[in-house]
Amino acid sequence: MRFISGLKKLFKKPLLVIILLMFIITWFLILIGTTIILNPDFVLFILMFSGIFAGFIFVLLIFSIFKSIENMGKITIILAIILTVPIIIIFYGIVYYFYMFCFFANLFLIALFAYKWCIDNSIKLDNFLYQKKSSRKFTRIIEFLLFLLLSVYLFFITIIYFRDMLVLPNVANIFIFIVIINAILLIFVILRILLVQKLSAYISLFYVLSYLYVLYVIIEFYSTTLFGSAGSPHIGFEFLSFAIDLIIFIYIVGTIFDRIDYLKEKLPIFRVDTFALFIILMKIIVKIVEIAYQLNPATLPLFEFVQALITLSYFAFFALILGLYSIIFHKEGKK
Repeated sequence: MRFISGLKKLFKKPLLVIILLMFIITWFLILIGTTIILNPDFVLFILMFSGIFAGFIFVLLIFSIFKSIENMGKITIILAIILTVPIIIIFYGIVYYFYMFCFFANLFLIALFAYKWCIDNSIKLDNFLYQKKSSRKFTRIIEFLLFLLLSVYLFFITIIYFRDMLVLPNVANIFIFIVIINAILLIFVILRILLVQKLSAYISLFYVLSYLYVLYVIIEFYSTTLFGSAGSPHIGFEFLSFAIDLIIFIYIVGTIFDRIDYLKEKLPIFRVDTFALFIILMKIIVKIVEIAYQLNPATLPLFEFVQALITLSYFAFFALILGLYSIIFHKEGKK
């Protein structure tokens, strides 16, 4: 897998690995504080530490534009630590605008790489079947029909289920919208069969994987309604959500490091270290503000609604536009 290759390149940069691990530990401690410990002082302490840590990463990000992170010596790190607090004070006035940029960039990347994971795994199975020359026509047709019927069944029962739930009246419409996008993609699959006699068999598995991702986003948004605000079901889902978000985050970082040569060619001004530090900084800032909203229950529902709506809008856009591109230009047996 490409992202694993990228992670191997990442682990050649010890300082970046330490920063990454510190971020994950901080993220996990925030989760513990809001689900198990339930101590406001503990959560505030972690938030203060996260803010200082974000300032430190911001300084390193600026330094990384001029110097590779593996070449930063002790003097550079000490200078970054010294500059952290002054930088936080100087940029405090524009932190809201920077947060808004991070907020949209975070959701954009999550939706983009969620789409990429769905389409890549769908194509990977299809490519595997395509390599079997003696049976690929039969197996790929079976693949296409099997996952198509499964996706139709899943969307049908889900739409019926949410239509009958009075507390979640609009969820069914979201799945109907996704079905419309799938229908558009299916029309182009049929046109491709008629025009060039090639079947984009992977698209039906993409329907199933995209269904699972959309369902996860919906459940995450309605987690309080479905599981309550406390108790084992709520805590269990929060940890599951943390695990999924962490996997997506690591997938994004690994994929970026896998494309080091491409990034150097297209964006020679910026180093891959700068991109990685920005993603970590972006996630920290977003998490800080998310926890701030959690500490203020009056504003939390609107915040979660906007977050879920934007994520699904991005994902739907990628599914339609990039999905059409993959159908039209995909070559069987190749990524």
